[in-house]
Amino acid sequence: MFEDLLHMCQHVGNENDLIRMKAGLADAYFELGKLDEAEKLEREVLGFRRQNLGEANPETITAMQTLSITLQRKGAWSDALLMQSTTVLKILKARFGTDNLETARAMSQVAFTLKLTGEKKQAEDLYKLVLETKRRHLPRKHPDLIMAVKNYANAAQDQGWTKEAEVMLRQALEDCVLVLGEKHPDTIMARNDLGCTSLIGGELDVAVQLLRTSLEQNEEVWGHKHNNTIVVRTNLAQALHRQGKKAEAARLQRKAWEDCRSVFGDKHYFTIQLAEGLTILEAVDFTVEKKEKGV
Repeated sequence: MFEDLLHMCQHVGNENDLIRMKAGLADAYFELGKLDEAEKLEREVLGFRRQNLGEANPETITAMQTLSITLQRKGAWSDALLMQSTTVLKILKARFGTDNLETARAMSQVAFTLKLTGEKKQAEDLYKLVLETKRRHLPRKHPDLIMAVKNYANAAQDQGWTKEAEVMLRQALEDCVLVLGEKHPDTIMARNDLGCTSLIGGELDVAVQLLRTSLEQNEEVWGHKHNNTIVVRTNLAQALHRQGKKAEAARLQRKAWEDCRSVFGDKHYFTIQLAEGLTILEAVDFTVEKKEKGV
């Protein structure tokens, strides 16, 4: 189907329409985990917009942000960070200043990439700036502000502020349900985030309940092989492992690894992480099984 659409793109007479079609096709590839295909098209879109609109044009900036997210998902974090911080954020700060919503959105992307690279304190500092900016400019129940609260809470959790993070994440989840609805993707992942924080805080039953619900909803909305579904499945596996349900934990982790491998390939950083987790969980499950059998 996508090959047919790509073939159709080549016969579009208007170059602007062609680029818009390629951008849409790249988005579809990204959602399916076809990151190489998405990156190729996104680079074409960015090249066209740079050449015809200039580096600082809003459409060019959007194209850079889109490409940086794909690079981020592929694990090319240094390339993503370079594009996000030294190009996009620099342009937006020069145009709008720091206290601006567009700048804040770009800062949030930089913060997420920093978090992936292990620079968690820098990520927390940026997320805090983003949250403060959005609080000044947006009403309390605005979806962008809710996400800023959630992101900062997760960053605070990374710094050990578990109780504070739990309070913020619980409020973010309640606001998501109220504003966006129970089955909205942001609501579903807010439930996952609260479940993870509950797990770290030792509330195992609460964590498992939240993560099970998040997994079921992700499967319903996105399907079994979407990145969000895989993430929540492995989080639930960790919670069940802590709860003592070793066999179910190992089964879920294996499913997460198999789906990740199918979508992203053997060499993707997430596939490797899941394989390492699976080795640990299956080793524990095997040891428990041997003890139960008296071997």
